[in-house]
Amino acid sequence: MIDVSHKSNTLRYARAEGLLTATAGIIERVRQGTVPKGDVLAVARAMGISAGKRCADWMVFCHNIPLDWIDLRFEVGDTRITVIAEARTLWKTGVEMEVLTAVSNALLNMYDMLKPLTDELEIGPIRVVEKRGGKSDPAS
Repeated sequence: MIDVSHKSNTLRYARAEGLLTATAGIIERVRQGTVPKGDVLAVARAMGISAGKRCADWMVFCHNIPLDWIDLRFEVGDTRITVIAEARTLWKTGVEMEVLTAVSNALLNMYDMLKPLTDELEIGPIRVVEKRGGKSDPAS
């Protein structure tokens, strides 16, 4: 783990996103709420938030940081669902790993809930699309 004790707390923000691609019929079942395992988006949102809050349990070098806010939302298209996670903290390190973990876990839960219906599921790419705060953001 990197020693961050010398760093000052600054407002940190990150946003990540990832995709789940499936057939139009599967995406329509998600939209209509007719997936046998339940409400795919509600479960994915809850599990993604939970995973983001526990990111340090998954990554050996990740600091256990106090999240001030984390949320997930979805953009549902014809053959894909985009998962978007955002987080903020007032602390010494950024929240990129937390939002990446949130998106990844949400996508894995969606995959698990949909796999009994089809073999045509794909996850990715997953990426950080924005981050603010710390030395890379002099305005913070």
